[in-house]
Amino acid sequence: MIKSLIVALVATALIGVANAFTVDSDLPAGNVIVEKVDGDLVELKKDMRDTNDLWIYWAFRVKGAAGRTLRFKFLNGPSVGSRGAAVSTDGGRHWRWSDFETNDPRDSVLGNHASLYEFTWTFGADEGETWFCQTIPYTQGDWERFIASHEKDRGKAFETGVLCKSRKGRPVETGRFGRIDGKAKYRMLVTSRHHCAETTATFVLEGLLESVFGDDELGKWMRENIEIRAVPFADKDGVVDGDQGKNRRPHDHCRDYNDDKPSLYPEVAAIRAMMQDWAKKAGDPSIVMDIHCPWLRGSWLEKDNSNEYIYTVGIKQVEPAQRRFCESVERVQQSGLGFLASDYYAEGRGWNTGSNYKQGSTLTQWAIRTWPNAPLVIAFEIPFSNARRMTLTAPYFRKFGRDVALALRDFLEPASLTTHDYPIQNADFATSRATGGFWFDRLETNRVSTLATDWAKCAETPRIANLTNAAARALGTFGGIPFDDSDVYKVMEGTAYVLAQHPDEELARKLEWLIGEVAKAQEPDGYLYSARTLGYSLSVADKKSWSVAMMGPTRWSNLSNSHELYNQGHMIEAAVAWFETTGKTNFLDVARRSADLMCRTFGNEPTQIKSTAGHQEIELALAKLYRVTGEKKYLDLAKFFLDMRGRKDLRATWGASLQDHEPVVEQKTAIGHAVRAGYMYCGMADVAALAGDKSYQGAIDRIWEDVVGGQLYLTGGVGARHGFKHPKYGEMWEAFNGAYDLPNDSGEAYLETCAAIANMLWNDRMFRAKGDAKYVDVLERTLYNGFLSGISLSGDEFFYPNPLASKGGYKRSKWFGCSCCPVNDVRFIPQVPSMAYASKKGVVYWNLFVKGEGFVDPFHEVMTPPGGVELPPGLSLPKFVRLSQETGYPWNGTSTLVVMPITLTFRGEFALKVRIPGWARGRPVPSDLYVQTSPSSASDVSLSVNGERVDVKVGEDGYVTIDREWKTGDKVVLDLPMPVKRIRANEKVAADRGRLAVERGPIVYCAEGFDNGGKAYGASLPADATFEDTVISIGDKTFPALKASNGLKLIPYFLWGNREPGNELQTWFSLTVQ
Repeated sequence: MIKSLIVALVATALIGVANAFTVDSDLPAGNVIVEKVDGDLVELKKDMRDTNDLWIYWAFRVKGAAGRTLRFKFLNGPSVGSRGAAVSTDGGRHWRWSDFETNDPRDSVLGNHASLYEFTWTFGADEGETWFCQTIPYTQGDWERFIASHEKDRGKAFETGVLCKSRKGRPVETGRFGRIDGKAKYRMLVTSRHHCAETTATFVLEGLLESVFGDDELGKWMRENIEIRAVPFADKDGVVDGDQGKNRRPHDHCRDYNDDKPSLYPEVAAIRAMMQDWAKKAGDPSIVMDIHCPWLRGSWLEKDNSNEYIYTVGIKQVEPAQRRFCESVERVQQSGLGFLASDYYAEGRGWNTGSNYKQGSTLTQWAIRTWPNAPLVIAFEIPFSNARRMTLTAPYFRKFGRDVALALRDFLEPASLTTHDYPIQNADFATSRATGGFWFDRLETNRVSTLATDWAKCAETPRIANLTNAAARALGTFGGIPFDDSDVYKVMEGTAYVLAQHPDEELARKLEWLIGEVAKAQEPDGYLYSARTLGYSLSVADKKSWSVAMMGPTRWSNLSNSHELYNQGHMIEAAVAWFETTGKTNFLDVARRSADLMCRTFGNEPTQIKSTAGHQEIELALAKLYRVTGEKKYLDLAKFFLDMRGRKDLRATWGASLQDHEPVVEQKTAIGHAVRAGYMYCGMADVAALAGDKSYQGAIDRIWEDVVGGQLYLTGGVGARHGFKHPKYGEMWEAFNGAYDLPNDSGEAYLETCAAIANMLWNDRMFRAKGDAKYVDVLERTLYNGFLSGISLSGDEFFYPNPLASKGGYKRSKWFGCSCCPVNDVRFIPQVPSMAYASKKGVVYWNLFVKGEGFVDPFHEVMTPPGGVELPPGLSLPKFVRLSQETGYPWNGTSTLVVMPITLTFRGEFALKVRIPGWARGRPVPSDLYVQTSPSSASDVSLSVNGERVDVKVGEDGYVTIDREWKTGDKVVLDLPMPVKRIRANEKVAADRGRLAVERGPIVYCAEGFDNGGKAYGASLPADATFEDTVISIGDKTFPALKASNGLKLIPYFLWGNREPGNELQTWFSLTVQ
């Protein structure tokens, strides 16, 4: 047997060179005994070290195993959690789960790592030293880095010190956070790490303390009202040495709070003395909170081991207060970890209601005996790797710490919270993913190619340099256009989304660096606009330059064109994305400072500016900021900006091109710049939902009907023309021009890719507000046609406009001077899987057909088990639904959905709404703008559940509703026939009169010169044309195509221009040969 810290050496031949690897415990909190090495199998034991029973903690490192695959097997008890092992390849700075990529970490609520005893790791070719741990560790270094990041606030918002010395003479850290002048209204003690293994608890503690430093209302409230005394390492020797800590003789640190005998451990004695002294000086504590971790993993049917979610352990005599606090956590949580107030156990759970308690009192038991009138005494149990539907990593633990902070404010000073939101929510972003097929390929291309292209181009052009130069205050160095900052922010947002699905340490570090530069570029009062910070207007000799004129001479002086608010909108969206995917507030703090400046600057007070943004975007961004902070002033400002539009009685307005011709609630048609309009309609939808404003909803309902009734292209594109003179409103560009004006040629038609994205975002909001499939129909049509056409199949070339016809010469570009489209693409595509499903209470929507999976929560409550299933006392089960889909869409119409309302044998009752696309029901769009010459019928659609046919009765909302009790593994099969369909436009559309188009399923087809002897423009089809299947090849990929009876070859519209850039294009075909 080779003891821990003794090296295990293995010699083997690898490409003819002797190769050896070592396994040891020489890392922080290392703990392993190497029993045996046999080839690629390493057998290990956890060192129990003064522990009275088997426990779960271990950590070790491997060196010299580059290029090998090793299997690690533990011999003494369960050791490996639901996501495998935690792994770090950079010395413990960043960690991931061993199963996070090699196996889908969201395969089930309990994770998919089958073995409790072993895991396998394949070492990279250049992987030098790799650390492995039972869970993501929180070390002394993490605490020191956290404190160092806030040194500027020392003495103002925190102080640190030494609580005592441990048994082995180590200093035990403590700190005071919040209001530390002795005048705090509330006093709180929070502790963690009474056992070494409970590492995730300290991440939550850090997240709670991080909230103290925020520039938002929560941070200000905490600094003004609460003093928190924190002990991050209650068992300091165990944390440093890697001792198990649990079940020590005669008892461990956690059972050392006894009234009838002195504490055995210096840390516990010091905590008790500190708290009693504080109470004498300042009064009884308001909150005592102890943060723990439970057993390694659990199954809903394994008695007393249901530990795959966050829960709280209470004390019966103070149950009402504890339940009220848990209700606060559920109400205000933003982490997405799905805490339920019902996950509260007044008498503990199984193992901590039995013999363990007889070993001695816990901190919370001692606190409630000592201060029976304390408003709140409670303990949290934070799982190691999996919380219901979320793979847990350090950012999510920290983010839940902020949830706790929000709940403390809500508990101590109950405030009225908004009761308005979208009634329907899309599937959880972090747990939705494509696992193969069409969208997996597009997502991979976006991640590997488009994202890399956008980063490279933003670096090659002055875009990133403008922000880094602003950070350095390098006056006179600005280059480009003042709105270029927004391109960088959109890339940052897309990067946050990509990292949430595909952890990448190098990319994460690059984004963290850029966040830091943006924070430094921000001026002290929150203003962030690199052109002005760098003195652009002063450094350019030509003061008549359009980009200088755009800025205006001073802040906010040319809002119609400066893009100051537009830039900030995209910065805020990026910051919210970073916060939602990591839990980190560093970027969110920048966003809040910017938004707070706007709140001070704009408004109805005499000293405030009464105006709005020329380019809409800030409105929807402020609504997002409101949703993650709960600060209503941001939503109020979003509504203020919208309410200012068209107010000729209050300000000089800018006309219909900027949707500023009349108040937004009075507008009836889509007019003017299409991207600006689309973002405005998104903001209006947000205000309608979040503020409960029916006048806003009525206005966007009218405008939506106008768009789909006369201003929507067959491809889903919007914004017909580039530059033109409107007969009523004058000069316009990139704009809606009124009903039925839908030119096709590249010289006239515009259909900007960004407008397509805005249109999809708007329709997604309309669906979430109203639950009608017609909005998803429009979204899908745009998605597969007018949006995807804007990106090459390789992901590194782009269309700005997306015309439906070209005489030749029009082709994609690598980049643009105004490059809003490529950077918009990269942030939209990662959101597609989460749009596949949605839910509201009692209802699940199946909207898009995407191979992959998603999780939805149609219940927001807990369920009771079916008859015959016995659960431990007090144990309840959460209701949620995992949806796993197989499909060949969009090339064939058969899709299979496997419904998993919970694990194993539990059931759930809810209505599944299956969308039957409009194209499958004879309605290409939800109006008479386009019709099928031989309409499809819903009667052709087949639907079954577990092999039994379901009557396809499509409701007025466009769905077939299946209301039943669902069991795990229930299989729904939808078959949508996909015959080729000829499409005719409304006779009022002059450009399409006497022509027909061709589509199959959701895909619009076109002809391009490459397949038709170089000629496609002006191509014709017989009115009764028939089609046969064929294929085209682009690179190493093959795609369906059609060959018409007159010999014309047609391909999917979104693929045109990928083989021979600049060739001819035709989408609407004349019925006579031209």
